[in-house]
Amino acid sequence: MNPFYETIEQAHRRHKYECVSFDEEKYGLFLKLLIKQKLEIPNWRNDAYWPFDDRNFIQFLVISSSINAYYCDANSKKRFAMKWRGLVRTSSFGMVSAFMRAYEEGLNLLDAKTLAGLTDEQMKRVFRGNPPLPLLLGRKTILNAVGKAALRLYGGEFANLFEAAGYRCFKNGCGICERLVREIPEAFSDTRTLDGQTILFHKKALLVPLLYAGRAYDSELLPRIKDYDALSPVIDYRLPQTLCEFGVIRCSENFQKHIALQKEVPAGSLGEIEMRLMTGVATARLMYDLGVLMTELDYLLWASGKNCRTPHMLVPTLDY
Repeated sequence: MNPFYETIEQAHRRHKYECVSFDEEKYGLFLKLLIKQKLEIPNWRNDAYWPFDDRNFIQFLVISSSINAYYCDANSKKRFAMKWRGLVRTSSFGMVSAFMRAYEEGLNLLDAKTLAGLTDEQMKRVFRGNPPLPLLLGRKTILNAVGKAALRLYGGEFANLFEAAGYRCFKNGCGICERLVREIPEAFSDTRTLDGQTILFHKKALLVPLLYAGRAYDSELLPRIKDYDALSPVIDYRLPQTLCEFGVIRCSENFQKHIALQKEVPAGSLGEIEMRLMTGVATARLMYDLGVLMTELDYLLWASGKNCRTPHMLVPTLDY
């Protein structure tokens, strides 16, 4: 698929799992269920995502995706919620809506200079909610870094990054995903170490072209991603939740109890790494067995997780 996924596959082959396992029978049942589903590529045409098919759509995706992570309040366990245009929006949908709300209120977070100089008070104002967006200081650090990188490398416009990458996700180290990770590691680097090997998950870097591909597929104005078939699983917290709900991934008794009690799972802990690793391999296998691409499968698995009774891991990290 790509150099990122190769590290996942290599780690999976070498590792002896302790916290999670794969259920072949439940996988077969889940596969049969998905075969019956209509897989579509979402075009992200709603008021929360930049509604215009222009260069600013790319700007919006890169900037908002840089902080698209962890939405649960540490104390109440409630998810970030904000109100805009008469609707309460939660989690990632709430986060991107906050960008659009700020734009309407006069603060253009798509402007690289504004982003580079974003203050604590502005962050609190933009991401106000009930509960407010967690890990706000870390998100400010990320957004400042994103703004500075845009100014330093791309004239303030991430559309120039896409053009420099030839609208390819991977290009011998110079593709969209590769540039994001290398040039803005504060925002897009997402790695873990297991058995002495570094695993390249890079969820947010993969998310950017994944979302863009959906809009471009439905647009006559936006150039299409040339190698979207190279995209590998975008491993967030929803995908493993879905796979656990349907029994494809099974947790050890202690790990399952820990998740069920909604205790935080430390980033970089064995359980967290194993869950993401197994999720990546299982999702890639689904892509192969269904004969579909990640652009088609990701949204179905993600949306299915929203209706799960099985709780997801609470990992206080801005990696995903």
